[in-house]
Amino acid sequence: MFEIGEKASKIPDCIRFDSGGTNFHVDFIISECIKGFKTKKTLKLEFGLEDLRKEIAKKERKNGKNIDYKNVLITNGVMGGMYLVSSSILNRDDKIIANKACFEGYKWIADCCGAELKQVDLSDIQKIKSEINPQKTKLIYFTNPDNPTGKIYKEKEMREIADIAKDNNLLIISDEVFNEILYDNRKYISIYKFAPENTIIVNSFSKNYFMSGLRIGYLIAPQYIIEPLSRHLVAMTGAVNTFGQYCALCILRMKNKNLKQYKQYKNELEKRRNSCAQKCEEMGWEMQKIEAGYSAFPDIKMDGEKFMEKLLEHGVAVIPGKVFGKDNK
Repeated sequence: MFEIGEKASKIPDCIRFDSGGTNFHVDFIISECIKGFKTKKTLKLEFGLEDLRKEIAKKERKNGKNIDYKNVLITNGVMGGMYLVSSSILNRDDKIIANKACFEGYKWIADCCGAELKQVDLSDIQKIKSEINPQKTKLIYFTNPDNPTGKIYKEKEMREIADIAKDNNLLIISDEVFNEILYDNRKYISIYKFAPENTIIVNSFSKNYFMSGLRIGYLIAPQYIIEPLSRHLVAMTGAVNTFGQYCALCILRMKNKNLKQYKQYKNELEKRRNSCAQKCEEMGWEMQKIEAGYSAFPDIKMDGEKFMEKLLEHGVAVIPGKVFGKDNK
C-alpha cells in the first residue's frame, strides 16, 4: 500500500482513491478548538482526557453498550489500539483469525507480534472453526462495517462468531471505525452485544468524523484490562497528542450544532456510493453492495495489480485486491 502511495505522489494532480480518506474538512471544529486550547494543559498521560472519555462513553451507551468512562482508553488511532491489545496478549507463533479480505495493517500487527494472521470468510462459521488451534489461536479481528467490502454483518452471523469466541476463550477485537457511515437508513449493532466479556472495541475519529490526520482513537474494554493497557501505552508512546484529544472533544460536544454539515457530508458519500455501484454494474463488475463506509471492492474480472498500473498511467491511484489478502487477485 505504501508503494502505491509513493508512486501516486509523484504523479501531478493524481486522483487518489488509495488513501482511505475523503476530501471533506472539519475546519469549523478545529478553529473552535484552537480558540479554547490556550488555557489547556499540554500533556495528558495514561487514560487520556477525562472529559473526552466521558463523552465517548455517553455516545457508546446510546449505541447499546453498557459502559462507564473508566472503560475507555484514548489511543493513537485504531491501529494504535489494535497493536496495543495484540502486543499485550500474543506470544510468538500465536494465531489471529481475520476476514478473507481485510485491511493490510492487520498483517503488519501480526508480523510485529511474531503471530500468524489466518484469513477466512467470517460468514462461513465452519471455516472459522476449522482454523482454530486450541493452543495457539488467541484473537479474532472483526471489522464491522467491513473494510473493504462495506458489508454490515447480520445479527445471526455475529451471534455465531460470538459463540465461537466464548466457546474457545478467544478475544474479539471489534474494529468499528465506519459504524456511523451507514446507508439506506441502516442501523448498527456491535458484536459487543453478543459477547461483551470477550470483546474489545476499537474506534477512532478518522473515518466517522473525517479527522484522520489527528490520529485520535479509543478502545473500550473491561476496567481490569484498561489499567495495564494504559501503562503499556505510556511506555510505547508517552501520550496521545493533547490537541487532537481536545479537537475530538469539540466534535462530540459541537456535533449537534453542526448536524447539518455532517448530514451534507453523509448525503454526499451516499451519492458517491450510488454512482460507484452504477458504474461498476455498467462495466459488468460484480460487487458486494456497499452498506457502510467509503470503500468499494468490485471484481473487475482481471488481474488487479495490472489494472492498478494501467490506471496510474492515466493519473488515477487505486489499491489492488491482493493488498487485502493473498487470495484476492
